Amino acid sequence: MAKQEQYIYAVTRIRYREMQLLRGADMEQLLACPDLDAALRFLAERGWSDGDGTVEGLLAEQRRQLWSLLRELVKDMRAFDVFLCLNDFHNLKAAVKQAVFPDDGAHIYMDDCTVPVDLIKRVLANGDYTRLPDGMRDAAREALTVLRETGDGQMCDAIVDRAGLMELCRMGKESGYPLFDTYAQHMTAVANIKTAVRACRMGKPRAFLDKALAPCEYVSADRLADAASRGMDEICACVKSTRYSGAAEALRESPSAFERYCDNQLIELITPQKSNYFGLEPIAAYLLARENEIKTVRLILYGKRSGIDDSVIRERLRDMYV
Repeated sequence: MAKQEQYIYAVTRIRYREMQLLRGADMEQLLACPDLDAALRFLAERGWSDGDGTVEGLLAEQRRQLWSLLRELVKDMRAFDVFLCLNDFHNLKAAVKQAVFPDDGAHIYMDDCTVPVDLIKRVLANGDYTRLPDGMRDAAREALTVLRETGDGQMCDAIVDRAGLMELCRMGKESGYPLFDTYAQHMTAVANIKTAVRACRMGKPRAFLDKALAPCEYVSADRLADAASRGMDEICACVKSTRYSGAAEALRESPSAFERYCDNQLIELITPQKSNYFGLEPIAAYLLARENEIKTVRLILYGKRSGIDDSVIRERLRDMYV
């Protein structure tokens, strides 16, 4: 069976699941709930099981169900490693910090990953970096050395983040699926812009930016680094000249406005997959749409729990896939 045709049944299942996704009107109804308990009841009526009874448990259960469905539909899940890649590098950052500062509070690890956390910890302890994936080895060694010798957590993070984005782009390019490559380039562009803004506001030198920004086809890392060394206005001008022109205004508004803009851009990128019935791309689009749905529900529930005004929460809501 041709590569594009072997997932017709899986995509048909996904089309049914798409009809169960929360729409924009559903999010407005959820937001209109008077309190957290009412919001949780609203979600329960729409099939959201509650996990361990907490908000965090509810959201974790939705992600567990999502990945369980994908593993049921896709025989070889290695193709979806591209969507877990950054989780692996997040765990590497946490493990490096725990190795150097074992008593410095909690170190949060992500469960959805491809490289076991225990393996990362053992490698950092014994120095056998050959046991890590190729794209992670040098970053693990360098980040651990930098943190031990200088205590510079920001440089440690920059080293690992850049390596993670480069590995993400490699995986996206080699997947053979244009959407996977698009996702990788989008995530890299967004991460680079965030890093440039933070570095600019903290007065970081150009050398830091060269170490922190990953190569990207959508937004030139060199141009972004130049802009960041000259100020926020230059960053906005640089971004405005790219496919992320709308991000310039969002950056000036607030960090949350920029986050919302970027998430909405991703939904726009995957929307054409709603009419595609072949291959892994519509399945990947559902994954990203479901993650976006869970993120939006989290914004509302956390806002309800914290007593944030509905108008403030509404400004942060993402566009829905359906």
